[in-house]
Amino acid sequence: MNILLFTKEYNHNKVGKSGGTGVFYRNLALQLRSRNHKVFVFGSSNKVVNFNEDGIEHFFIKHYFKNYKIAELFRSMVGKLKFMEKFQTKFYESENRYLTKKLEKIIQINNLTIDIIETHDWDGTSLYLKELNIPYVVRYHGSWTILKKYFGYNNVPPGKIPCEKKAAENSTNNISISQYSEKINSNTFTLQNPHLIYNGVDYEFFSPQNNAEIIENSIFYVGNLSEEKGADVALEAFALIKKVVPKATLHFIGNENGYRGKVKNNLKKDVIFYGRKESVEIRALISTAQIVIFPSKGENFSLSLLEVLSLEKAVICSAIDSFKEIIIDNENGMIAEDTEDFAAKAILLFNNSPLRSRLGNKGRELIVNRFGLDKQMDETIKYYAKINENS
Repeated sequence: MNILLFTKEYNHNKVGKSGGTGVFYRNLALQLRSRNHKVFVFGSSNKVVNFNEDGIEHFFIKHYFKNYKIAELFRSMVGKLKFMEKFQTKFYESENRYLTKKLEKIIQINNLTIDIIETHDWDGTSLYLKELNIPYVVRYHGSWTILKKYFGYNNVPPGKIPCEKKAAENSTNNISISQYSEKINSNTFTLQNPHLIYNGVDYEFFSPQNNAEIIENSIFYVGNLSEEKGADVALEAFALIKKVVPKATLHFIGNENGYRGKVKNNLKKDVIFYGRKESVEIRALISTAQIVIFPSKGENFSLSLLEVLSLEKAVICSAIDSFKEIIIDNENGMIAEDTEDFAAKAILLFNNSPLRSRLGNKGRELIVNRFGLDKQMDETIKYYAKINENS
């Protein structure tokens, strides 16, 4: 098949910084190409970037609001005034139309034959894709609407929410990434024909590094540091742990976002910040961890959790539905109800090596059997083919 991935994030040094969605689409592109599909990637960046690498053709246009600075000025102004929110929506609709028209032009100029397009849910990027008369599918990674409604994100541009709603109403082919994701998206949007495909990880790449030197009494955290991701809970739990395990250390992998300044003076020497890291570095760092915590207040689905489980590490997760879809308490990980519970279970794991090993082994077993990247790819390609046949 000829597959085009339409994404506003892409994990490549020629394009710029990206989050989890960018990592996902870079990996998806590489995996599709490795299975002999023709792959194209389209998106927006700070500058125009076109390149061919690994047999994948990339087309990145300049961000709409970078290209039209007057539009950016007015968008910013109306976003601060509640009664003008509908005008902000118009700017985001214009952005989505701009992207679709640019994509249409690239397809025409390069004489591309596209069998199917995949894009993400956030920003409502699929809003005008019907106009191309090419089958498309939307994968629900986590829209602004969902982040605000379910996960307490307050800095959501209000103008994006109507775009996401309209885009969801238009889409007839939709991929949910977890049962929980399917439930909350179906409750929020008019979601047609949701199809569950779990995200998967490369368990051969994220395999236990048996030669790694474990840092005794170490707690690792993977992900951007934010209140929503539970960085505050991590710091509070660590303060409790230190009272019982004085040699404990806390290690953050992810963008700091000002959290270094939140560490109490008496704990500063034992809290380490690594910053944002790529997969190879994450694998090396997590391999030295004794336990890994995921104190998030809300997640659609955590790829980082799957990667850590694949590395055979004992994990403690917050008691949110998407984590409980993966973790069975005291079988392949632990579930903590609150800050005190995180501290108590971390102390328990520090003192119980057989329990750490058992949880780690079961976690790895789960990934190999249910959440492998090969399984995700098989199901994705099968779904693409079904959509293409029915179009």
